[in-house]
Amino acid sequence: MVGATSGIGKATCRELVRNVPRPTVYIVGRNESRASALLVELRAVNPAAQIHFFREDVALLENVDDVCKRIAAEAGHVNLLFLSANVLRMARSPTSEGIDQMMALQYYSRVRFITNLLPNLQRAGSKGELARVVSVLGAGKEGKIFHNDLLLEQNFSLSNCAAQAICMTSLAFEHLAEENGAVSFLHVSPGVVRGTAITTGFGRVVSAVSRVLMTLAIPFTVSVEESGERHLYFSTNKSYEPTRAQPPLRSFRLDFKGQVCPIPDLLAQYLKDGTQNEVWSHTTDIFTSVGRKSA
Repeated sequence: MVGATSGIGKATCRELVRNVPRPTVYIVGRNESRASALLVELRAVNPAAQIHFFREDVALLENVDDVCKRIAAEAGHVNLLFLSANVLRMARSPTSEGIDQMMALQYYSRVRFITNLLPNLQRAGSKGELARVVSVLGAGKEGKIFHNDLLLEQNFSLSNCAAQAICMTSLAFEHLAEENGAVSFLHVSPGVVRGTAITTGFGRVVSAVSRVLMTLAIPFTVSVEESGERHLYFSTNKSYEPTRAQPPLRSFRLDFKGQVCPIPDLLAQYLKDGTQNEVWSHTTDIFTSVGRKSA
């Protein structure tokens, strides 16, 4: 569970440990103090659970590779890969690998976790066990892709980054689902969730305004606890087995209620005009380039 020390990831992890008799859970996050408190809580909830924490900044693909090697060596097979690490930024903030931090966490890092752990997921799927990837982002809100600026070096804005990362996720998940029939790929839009700290990078004023607006919008939101319950359902229910995807897609694009999102015209176009292959080729090129630099 990547990003499970706060927000939706933490709430989902708590529900998983509470409801699964003897789970083995690997939590990946950056905040060790939060993780320590969470581990104490989870072990009290379910003493039979085996819970491990890996401290990593997963905005860096090199770190993703390192932690995946450790998980793959220990786990053997993986039933669920839950991805929720996120940050919002008003201005482009490149990592040492040259990828914007927000774009890295919303797209590149998540896909890198998937490609690294696919053999472990496939091992579970081949035995008829649960084999599922859940990315909590924004299905149904796919937007424009900047074909000549996929890293958004010239066209970065909060809205451009979110729309493109969401669209690239849906395209990449469809590619992955086509190639890996025993694994379910779920791109989920969580809706508006109370009790998350997603706007902390905006500064005090924007964060304060966000809290006020969230309070006013309570009738139209869900609590983080309820969101955790919903995401555990998405992560484990047989309704989202690979064979139950709705054609023409093989992956799942879900809203916060678990209903399949309609395919917007732009995404339908990208699925037909070669953009899907363009995005996947770009993604693997980035992985190769970063791997070469870190070697």
